[in-house]
Amino acid sequence: MVLENGYIILKPTEQPRKGWEKAFKEMHDREDDQLLMNDVFEDENYLEWR
Repeated sequence: MVLENGYIILKPTEQPRKGWEKAFKEMHDREDDQLLMNDVFEDENYLEWR
């Protein structure tokens, strides 16, 4: 984020996911990569999405 001539300019990072692979491996090694909540709910109606 840059302030230039009264404008806020948002620029993407060059490597937005830099370090993610190492971080995910460390999480897995610590067994800290479990879902915090179910990805499917008991009351979901799949027919609504057809």
